[in-house]
Amino acid sequence: MLRGMARVELRSWPIPSGLNLVVTALVVLGQLSALALATHGGGWGVTALAALTYGTLGQPAFALLHEAEHGKLHPHPRVNEALGVLLGAMFPGSFSILRAAHLLHHRRNRSEEEMIDLYRPGERLKKTLSYYALISGLIWVGSPLLALALCGLPWPKTGPAAPANGPRNIRLAEFLSFLEGVRPWTVRAEVAFAVVLWAGLVWALGLSLWPTLACLGAFATLWASQQYVYHVRTPLHLVEGAFDLAMPRWMSLFYLRFNYHLTHHRQPMVPWSHLPDVAEEPPWRPYGLTWLRSWAPPRPMHAAAWPETWQRRGPLPENPPPELRRPG
Repeated sequence: MLRGMARVELRSWPIPSGLNLVVTALVVLGQLSALALATHGGGWGVTALAALTYGTLGQPAFALLHEAEHGKLHPHPRVNEALGVLLGAMFPGSFSILRAAHLLHHRRNRSEEEMIDLYRPGERLKKTLSYYALISGLIWVGSPLLALALCGLPWPKTGPAAPANGPRNIRLAEFLSFLEGVRPWTVRAEVAFAVVLWAGLVWALGLSLWPTLACLGAFATLWASQQYVYHVRTPLHLVEGAFDLAMPRWMSLFYLRFNYHLTHHRQPMVPWSHLPDVAEEPPWRPYGLTWLRSWAPPRPMHAAAWPETWQRRGPLPENPPPELRRPG
């Protein structure tokens, strides 16, 4: 067992399927109401408030989508898949693509492919631009664009990692390697559903372009700025490279315990409602302060702070730097 892993009895934790269905319905209805208010509320002040509401509700919406990606939103596979497709369409994007990308994250966490908060000589500008594109919300735009592009392009042939100086089409296949096992026609069906869903919402709710984009932009910014906060400057370790972050109990419930992120990486198949039960200790690192610090630019990687023993799947250090130590 990895050092620091929660020492709990292996057991089957029940999925709160009824609660998940109720929360999903409330969150989706809340987002639809915010979209309608943004267009018909009158005035930019109301539109801004509606956009902020939509973006805020996007946090539990994404947490529910995350549960579906791990197959634990509902115990019945078909219901779980249907809910995932709905939540993926609201994102908007393809559930299959979002799930494949997230599961790849669990296999690549804090590896070279995902480590953009630290840079080596000659990487500072590239890493800085990539990092702020990630946390500012620009990366969100890639989800619907990638899904649409893959519907109209030949499905990429994926395989072993290609050399960095290889032909352009090989490097593209390497970039899209997470699509291994994803069915092209499933993605096309999910994208078609998302297009029909949003077209139906525009017609039924009478949505206008700019208020709708304001809602989506608010979600993109709030979502993206809170995704990497759980991983920034964590150990370069496949599992332990994450934080559990402390927040008020009501906020943790609103986020569906997403703040127990290290616990989730240690035991990814435990439903959100049981994460506090399997956590090794209550979260102590403050969420707000960690979020503020995440806006600092990437740092140089140097041997004294990031020794080889911190590489993914390697042992954790006995004496981590001060920023990773628990106060007191």
